[in-house]
Amino acid sequence: MALFVEELTKDFGGLRALSGISFSVEPGKIVGLIGTNGAGKTTCFNVVTGFSKPTSGRVMVDGTDITGKPSHQLARKGVIRTFQQTSLFGKLTVYDNVRAGLHRHRGSSALDVLFNTRKYREDEKKINQQVDNVLVQLGLMGRSGIQADELSYGEQKRLAIAVALISKPKYLLLDEPAAGLNPQETSELSSSLASLRSDQFGILLVEHDMKMVMEICDYIVVLASGKLLAKGTPEEIRTNTAVIEAYLGGGKKESVNSR
Repeated sequence: MALFVEELTKDFGGLRALSGISFSVEPGKIVGLIGTNGAGKTTCFNVVTGFSKPTSGRVMVDGTDITGKPSHQLARKGVIRTFQQTSLFGKLTVYDNVRAGLHRHRGSSALDVLFNTRKYREDEKKINQQVDNVLVQLGLMGRSGIQADELSYGEQKRLAIAVALISKPKYLLLDEPAAGLNPQETSELSSSLASLRSDQFGILLVEHDMKMVMEICDYIVVLASGKLLAKGTPEEIRTNTAVIEAYLGGGKKESVNSR
């Protein structure tokens, strides 16, 4: 059981943006996908999430080929992505934003709602508990009654992840969640993401913040010029000569931790 990226190649006209990229994301693991601007990580992420079709190669989820499938079909397979720019209902509360993410998982019918049946009441109790659990995980329980557009930018980022998380993903794909955050907000986000590791779903994280990647990822995939440069544990990447020279411009090993 895993999300497998197998020999992905993507051409744009005469330009090869990706060349034979392969890696996997297993349940319960956080995998970082990193690289400098132009390395191909955004293209790779968009292919994996169905926003772009590969020239060759495929993406498999638990044995099913999902290559090029649209996002709503991926969601049914348990593959959920977030975006750099948050997409929230600004005038709804934090609580109601998260509840909205459960629309695909309601067991009650319209008649159950109309007649306030026992099934509907039990369904509502279960939904409320699920929302509470997710808000606690993302450190937003104390902000549940606040309108989304009144949150700080860092809180909005965490709320977007909460909305994705409530839909019960098998694989959660995060597109630069720390972009635009200050150090304190990044630290809070890192803690929240690290706390999700015990849950049985995999996370693919595209991120520029190397400190965050090194702290929370179990495994890291490094791209350079559309090719796989290296992959391994944070310690292996931190000490990889090719990564130091190509990704960090030949800097000292210590800079891998802080960049």
